[in-house]
Amino acid sequence: MQRLGPSLWTWDSSWQQAPATSLPLGVQKILLGSAFTSKIKVVLNQGPKKEILVLLPLGVSSLLNLWVQLQGCLFLGTFPAFILLFYLVFYGFLTAMFTLTMWVMLQTVSDHTPKYQDRLATPGLMIRPKTENLDVIVNVSDTESWDQHVQKLNKFLEPYNDSIQAQKNDVCRPGRYYEQPDNGVLNYPKRACQFNRTQLGDCSGIGDPTHYGYSTGQPCVFIKMNRVINFYAGANQSMNVTCVGKRDEDAENLGSFVMFPANGNIDLMYFPYYGKKFHVNYTQPLVAVKFLNVTPNVEVNVECRINAANIATDDERDKFAGRVAFKLRINKT
Repeated sequence: MQRLGPSLWTWDSSWQQAPATSLPLGVQKILLGSAFTSKIKVVLNQGPKKEILVLLPLGVSSLLNLWVQLQGCLFLGTFPAFILLFYLVFYGFLTAMFTLTMWVMLQTVSDHTPKYQDRLATPGLMIRPKTENLDVIVNVSDTESWDQHVQKLNKFLEPYNDSIQAQKNDVCRPGRYYEQPDNGVLNYPKRACQFNRTQLGDCSGIGDPTHYGYSTGQPCVFIKMNRVINFYAGANQSMNVTCVGKRDEDAENLGSFVMFPANGNIDLMYFPYYGKKFHVNYTQPLVAVKFLNVTPNVEVNVECRINAANIATDDERDKFAGRVAFKLRINKT
């Protein structure tokens, strides 16, 4: 080992025959190469103090003998690589363990039916056109005020077109659930019952110059029940949707209205719902409400709820359980 400067050392091949070599402790790097084939005594010399470290040939055992010295640290040229290797192995092990855990968990999960459902005991209702604050405001003389509602309804009702329903869904027997059990063999995909757009009558929007009644101040609002997997709505009894004004003054200002299908009926044949992947072409039943003579320039609070044997609608902690409330305002000048 030859010294080239204050802190630089070079390797002398004859050094490996020497029994021991002294280095100042301030020089904290010793280059180890494959030439080391036997134990080497390295003497760290700093003034009167001497520390002797026996280094084994470069390998796992020698790397494990790297310890902090009394008055400094001995860093080998391969030490940063050792740290990198350690963290690569460590994080590689964590990644492999996480991947294995996820794989084992996924083996217990079905692609079609959720294993655990955080479903509510009571499905909620929602309206279309859907607005941020559930308020339907129509300015009859201003086309832009209601054209956005019309565009939303056109897109929403497109899957209900009779031609699409006839192509994708079945004609089912009314008044009974359309059950499709697997019976030990995966029955996929499930068939859905037809709900044709023409069932919505004056609110179907088919050949309608009034644009769902929005251009004449007699708007249609659509009520739909949220989907709940394997839920038998109605408990094998008929059910329907009704709408009222929330307060006495709202009831007076609401005026008369008609519902489609008649009486707001929802048939049992659209249940149960088996999930998005099983029921690929499922279209949930709708109830359309056409408001005929709402008092103009007055905000009216409307509440619609479903009347079914197994759907509670009186839970004050959940305003959407089996019901939905919205505001309706028809502005006329």
